[in-house]
Amino acid sequence: MVKDWGTFGKIFLFAMLNIVLFMSLWFIGEQQEPAAISSIIIYTYPILSILLSAVFLKDRLSLSAVAGTILGFIGLITIFADQLALTPGFGLVLLFGGALSWAIGTVYFKKYLSSYGNATVNSMQFFISLPVTALIVFPTGSFSISGLTYQFLLIAFIIGSVGTGVAYFIFLELVSKYNISEISAFFFAVPALSLAFSFLLVHELETYITLIGFVLISAAIYLVSKAPKVQKVAAAVYNNSK
Repeated sequence: MVKDWGTFGKIFLFAMLNIVLFMSLWFIGEQQEPAAISSIIIYTYPILSILLSAVFLKDRLSLSAVAGTILGFIGLITIFADQLALTPGFGLVLLFGGALSWAIGTVYFKKYLSSYGNATVNSMQFFISLPVTALIVFPTGSFSISGLTYQFLLIAFIIGSVGTGVAYFIFLELVSKYNISEISAFFFAVPALSLAFSFLLVHELETYITLIGFVLISAAIYLVSKAPKVQKVAAAVYNNSK
């Protein structure tokens, strides 16, 4: 539990960067741009976070980690290549702002909050961001009691608990244990897995270009896994399990 205002202030700023500002800019920007463009702009995040970590955390960037991140971004673009229709607009600015906010929040957590309990930081960021988000949403008049059906509440619970709460905890665990550059390419697996599940669950067929994108992202994750610290930690986990 947080017992001093200094720590609370740090977590408050982290919640603003990591949840409120990031998701607000992302969701508003996505309403103005195609889904493919939105995904690509938001997932400039790993590249931005690597650059910021090198400047503010003095991270040493291994060649395999940087190459894996760049290859992963190319794979992401390839996946959505047949859906691209770039029309410059304010939505692109909002999406890039969301990616930058996420990257700044990640580096901020690594520098100032990674020594605190990740479960505490994770819980507090949601506790703080919920009322702030409500203050942003309610004045728009988009909220309606009639929309609180049991289906909506069930979906909100699943997304909020497993899809967001657990996912963010895992994210914080990874960031606190690894250099940011050593895990960045793994985030490109998110849109790739989304397309995989769309095929398995709703039988949406993918193109050969999409499959090439999957291969590139897989190669990117392999390259990042070759980073020295990742291999060292993986070996320790393996030895402890024997």
